[in-house]
Amino acid sequence: MLFDGKAELWRDGGMAPLRLRNRTMRSATWEGLADAEGRMTAPLAEAMAALARGGVGLVTFSHTTVAPEGQASVRQLAIYTDAQ
Repeated sequence: MLFDGKAELWRDGGMAPLRLRNRTMRSATWEGLADAEGRMTAPLAEAMAALARGGVGLVTFSHTTVAPEGQASVRQLAIYTDAQ
């Protein structure tokens, strides 16, 4: 859909009070870039930063497990201990 010659997708938007530079969103996916214990790694941080630099308005972060028994794959990001 176009509005005033500019695609609505590329207009700023948001979810109050969050403001976004555009309306594109990258949903959580499995990158396989966490370490063996599910901790953040430099390559995973760089992958997320590259999405932001590339113009994605909102990035939801990685396919993440909140309990050990919920781990679906190796090198999956985890947030069930403070060490992660």
